[in-house]
Amino acid sequence: MAHRKAWLTKPVKLDGEWRTAAPVLTQAGVPTETVRVEGTTRVAPGTFIVEYYDRQGRRCRTSTAALVAPNTSQSSSPLL
Repeated sequence: MAHRKAWLTKPVKLDGEWRTAAPVLTQAGVPTETVRVEGTTRVAPGTFIVEYYDRQGRRCRTSTAALVAPNTSQSSSPLL
């Protein structure tokens, strides 16, 4: 699917209202639990939302929590 636009957001509750903000990325491009809202950085644990436009031009959202890289220092896997 060429020319598909998608972006990653994270829900944040500010002053009793929910809104979405872009997560802060590490130097390697991995999303973190922090978001930048109005020039300040805040910790926002929870799920990420992948937003995109489908072929008909409708805006779609898919919620996922598996995008953050796991902490490999506590992993029990022998391959890591």
